[in-house]
Amino acid sequence: MRKTMLRITGILCILFVLLLICQLYSPAGWLLSLLITCGTFLYHFLMRLAVGYLVPNQFTGRENWFRQKKWEPGLYERLNVQAWKKHMPTFDPESFDLSRHSLNDVIATMCKSEVVHEVIILFSFLPLFAAIPFGEFPVFLFTSLFAALIDTMFTIMQRYNRPRLTELRDRREARARRHKTEE
Repeated sequence: MRKTMLRITGILCILFVLLLICQLYSPAGWLLSLLITCGTFLYHFLMRLAVGYLVPNQFTGRENWFRQKKWEPGLYERLNVQAWKKHMPTFDPESFDLSRHSLNDVIATMCKSEVVHEVIILFSFLPLFAAIPFGEFPVFLFTSLFAALIDTMFTIMQRYNRPRLTELRDRREARARRHKTEE
């Protein structure tokens, strides 16, 4: 998924520059619409990549923010997360691989991924400000809502998956403490 995201972002950059040049030399309404659409897509892709690289991987999963709330399991059941989560793409699947990383590292990555998607949800609404100079508020609202919805699904998926790993980690740590006191 990483390569795909980078390729799409590169293509959007090139397309945006070409459309901008065309619009500067031959202004047309349809060309401006295409330029705005391409620019909006480019923003969403660049913003996702930037947020993913800028959020630090410093979480443990023990922070209060990452603890599952009592109402969450019921919500996840109603949303049928178990059925659709396996169809969601992963930017860097290797970073979630327990055969390559420790349990604590994978939990930290899950926490970082959650924060990344939560920040992206907020940043998904920044293009609404572009409606001020360009108009077409409904178009900007629709793309912002759609992008936020997609990232909400990724956030839900992280919050759904993480409790099983944190419970496993906690059991292992408790077992290690018991063995240490028995020695």
